[in-house]
Amino acid sequence: MGHHPTDESNLTPAERHYADFMRRGDDFYAIDLFVRAREMYEKALEHLPGDENALRKIAQCRDNVSHDTRKVLIILGVAALVVLAFLIL
Repeated sequence: MGHHPTDESNLTPAERHYADFMRRGDDFYAIDLFVRAREMYEKALEHLPGDENALRKIAQCRDNVSHDTRKVLIILGVAALVVLAFLIL
C-alpha cells in the first residue's frame, strides 16, 4: 500500500493501530476496493470506538458497495435480455 509519512511517536498503541487501519482503508478505498476498505475502517473503529471519521467512511463504503451492486444487477438484466432476444431470433 502507499506510504503516508506522519509522526506517530506521540501516539498511544491504540491510536497507532487506528491510524494504520485508517491508512489501509484509505488505500483500498482509493482503488475502489470498498468491501476491503470497510473492513479496515471497522478494525480502526475497534481501536477508537465511536470515531466519527471511521463511522463516516464505513457508511461511504456501504453506499458504494450498494451502488456497485445495483449497477451489476442492471448490467446482468440487460445482458439477459440481449441473450433472450438473440435466442428468439
